[in-house]
Amino acid sequence: MRAHIRRAVGWRADTASLSVWTQLAARAVAVSVTLWAVLTLAMVWFWTGYYGGPAAHSYFGTWMLTWFFAEEIPLPFGSVPYRGGRYTIPSMYRFLCYNYYLGGSFTSWFWHYAWWGLFLTLLIVG
Repeated sequence: MRAHIRRAVGWRADTASLSVWTQLAARAVAVSVTLWAVLTLAMVWFWTGYYGGPAAHSYFGTWMLTWFFAEEIPLPFGSVPYRGGRYTIPSMYRFLCYNYYLGGSFTSWFWHYAWWGLFLTLLIVG
């Protein structure tokens, strides 16, 4: 009878240990991916401001919002404010891209700096 109990307790301990290690690994991956995304976004913010001037920094949030609702979840009938007027989201996104962000979309800027974000993340994590 003791051998069966010992085997059951050992199996339960192994299962619990595997569960804890799996949760730890999943959290580490989630934190690493979040850190990579934040670092890449920070680099995009910095370099778009460097190349586009102070106006690129001030319209960065609007640019991201219009990118999301123009490219990811199309919302063509929505509008955003700009200098006292309201403009449709797709037209505002194109306007911001060409006037403040050197004609590049948010996606192209993000993936351009993604490798640098990965490099910095590996330096911090690893």
